[in-house]
Amino acid sequence: MLKQSTHIQKIAGFTLIELMISVAIGFFLMAGVFTVFSNGRQAQAVVDGQTLLIDDARFAFTSISYDLRHAGLWGKTNNYKEISGTVFKVDGTLTENPIPRQGAAAIPAIASDCETSWYRNLSESFFVSNNVNPYLTTCISNGSYKANTDVLVVKYAPPTRIDETSLAPNVVYILSNSFQGELFVGDTQPNWNNDIAGLVASSYRLKARAYYVNTYTDVSGDGYPSLHRIELAIGPSLTDSMLIPGVEDFQLQMGLDMNNDGSVDMYVDADDARLEWDYVTTVQFWVMVRSQDGMLRPADAANGVAAETQTISMAGRAGVTYSDGYRRVVMSTVVKLQNRLAVSDRAGS
Repeated sequence: MLKQSTHIQKIAGFTLIELMISVAIGFFLMAGVFTVFSNGRQAQAVVDGQTLLIDDARFAFTSISYDLRHAGLWGKTNNYKEISGTVFKVDGTLTENPIPRQGAAAIPAIASDCETSWYRNLSESFFVSNNVNPYLTTCISNGSYKANTDVLVVKYAPPTRIDETSLAPNVVYILSNSFQGELFVGDTQPNWNNDIAGLVASSYRLKARAYYVNTYTDVSGDGYPSLHRIELAIGPSLTDSMLIPGVEDFQLQMGLDMNNDGSVDMYVDADDARLEWDYVTTVQFWVMVRSQDGMLRPADAANGVAAETQTISMAGRAGVTYSDGYRRVVMSTVVKLQNRLAVSDRAGS
């Protein structure tokens, strides 16, 4: 009988040590990939958060810049002294515009007005209060106003004509042509008998707005500051609404053209002794927006790591260093006031 021989082939493979080394290398590679991914996510979150802050600041710029450019425009005219039904101040005393109103109904008062006849005082179409709340006991309570921030007031009638059939009850309008105007409330347009040929009057909605920084958003006491806007609304009444969350500071300076040559001689705060409102031709304003959540590295005393800080300067003031973990973005722009009366036209008002 033939004996069958068996041939056993040796099979090559990993030893236990090689396998453990491979697993360890794979672990380190995966840890490196995860770290890169995690750092990338964190960096993207920072970029996204900062982009959101910039977008919010830009929205504030768009709204405020539009209002400033139109401040002092009353539909077809910029001469508030020729608009009846308004009020203005003479030597600090509030005076009714003496131009006859042709039997029109009286302009109603607003119980919650920022000050007496504030919304129809067209002589103050542009006003800034420097780091002080000018309406402490009226439309901006001290509990909501964020200290050491500016308050901006603008009034105008945008150049969007409102057809007589579209007038609404309890809304304040200005009927104006290129020479004169009249303030009225409601859906009945005043019937003028003295229109100049070719200069027919049209109606425009009156805007009266005050911007200020609130200590909270829409939820009282939430501790997240925001830019609020008080606005003339149906009633007539005033409404207070949040415009942009996260706005922590709002500063303005006025550009003065003292020799009337079309160039700015200096920028000053609203409480500067050199400020003459009649010579204000431009406004520079700053908006500082703060993140809602911590985005900067906090301090780690145990490991000797200091908090990440930001130093920010606004309106020519000394820089302020923040180390509370919130990220801040500051943006600034200059706006030319396009509808202010010439100095010679304002004299004597």
